[in-house]
Amino acid sequence: MNRPAAWLQKVRLELERAEAARRGGNEGRARVCARRAAGWTVQAYLGSMGIELKSNNVLDQFRYLLNEEMLAPALKPILEHMLQPLEKKDPLGESVWPLEANLVAEAQQLLRSLFPDLQ
Repeated sequence: MNRPAAWLQKVRLELERAEAARRGGNEGRARVCARRAAGWTVQAYLGSMGIELKSNNVLDQFRYLLNEEMLAPALKPILEHMLQPLEKKDPLGESVWPLEANLVAEAQQLLRSLFPDLQ
């Protein structure tokens, strides 16, 4: 049996961490882990397509893929959610997540969609 590529192992481990954080009530950590997993997925996808960007910044990679015509329309909202920053309710208050989006599930969907043969 073939071992998964190193990037895929990292993605799966990070998604496990996201689920564990969620079970522990740490939704912020779950989102961070989901974004990290999505970032590694997008980097691997761009690499598999032979696309090299000038920037190694994952946010730039999300934006690049978001603007590609080849991207399935269902994935565009996922990338938009991955790019969504926290918002402040007031200048001295805590930052809050402004969306009703499940980034963990969306990172998993991104992986399944970009790499359907891995499932």
